[in-house]
Amino acid sequence: MPNREARTISLRNPDILERMIKEPTPATFLIIKELSFLIDIFKILWYFYPPLKGGRMPQTRTALRALKKAQKRRLRNLKVKRTLKEIIKKFKKLLQSENFQEAEKFLPLVYKTIDMAASKGVIHKNTASRKKSRLSKKLHQLISSQKHTSSQ
Repeated sequence: MPNREARTISLRNPDILERMIKEPTPATFLIIKELSFLIDIFKILWYFYPPLKGGRMPQTRTALRALKKAQKRRLRNLKVKRTLKEIIKKFKKLLQSENFQEAEKFLPLVYKTIDMAASKGVIHKNTASRKKSRLSKKLHQLISSQKHTSSQ
């Protein structure tokens, strides 16, 4: 009978759950294993397909298609943003380690990534311009300060 009991567990019936916790059976461990697996799947789905605002499903086919397109765009935008952040972090690490020749070689790749994000509409073109300006300004300030300290 424990298998039958395990199949009909309801969260609304706390007596069964309480008994399973106090007197665990092999079926209990199977249920816990299945629940943890389902929770992991739910977390993955929640990340890639978050719930809609208002929690309502689209009512028409066109609205459903639009939702799918929006989710695909969201994933693409997240990927572009992630790569942009990673490349900027690498560039800043090069600046902190005072490896200015490598940083100068790396700067065109940073520019390319920023421009790509702007062209795809992930960031605004003025934001892209501002980021490029600040990064190059920082690089040239550090290079000039290094030349200034080495000449003295």
